[in-house]
Amino acid sequence: MDYVIIGYMNSGKHEGKCGINLYHYDSITDMSTEQAFIESDNSYQILNSGFSQFIYETADRILYLMIDGTLIRMNLEDMSSETIMSEMSDSQFAVSNSGRYLSYIDSDEIGSTIYIIDLEQDKRDTISAVAGSYLIPLTYMGDDLIYGEVYANSI
Repeated sequence: MDYVIIGYMNSGKHEGKCGINLYHYDSITDMSTEQAFIESDNSYQILNSGFSQFIYETADRILYLMIDGTLIRMNLEDMSSETIMSEMSDSQFAVSNSGRYLSYIDSDEIGSTIYIIDLEQDKRDTISAVAGSYLIPLTYMGDDLIYGEVYANSI
C-alpha cells in the first residue's frame, strides 16, 4: 500500500521540514519505506490547500500529483520528474473517479481542444471543437468524460 503524508515532518531524515512525503507500506515486513519527498517552503495550511487531492501512481511506478495547479510526473525508480502543466485552475481540468484519466484545456475558461491523458499507459488523446464552438471538461462519470460545448455566437 502506498500513502502520502503532507505537512511538517516531525521525525526521520526530513525532520523539521515541510513537504509531501510518499511512503510504501509492506505488510509482510510490517515496514514503511519512503519513496519520494517533495520539500516546500510553505506552511502545512498553504501546502494542504494547494494540494488538490489528485495523486495517482501507475503500475510502472510513475507518480502524478497536482500541487497549486501544477501537474508533476515523477518516476519513482530514478526519481526524475517533469512538469506537465502549470498554472491550472480547478475549472480547467477534470479527473476520473479512478484517477487514471485526466482531461484539461489550455485556457482558463473554454478552449477549442480538450486534451485527455491515460496516466496508466501514458497515452494522450484529444477532442476538438467544431468550427465556431468551444469545449470545457466538466467532470467524469466513472471513467467517462462529461464535457460541455458552447457556440461562440452564444457567448
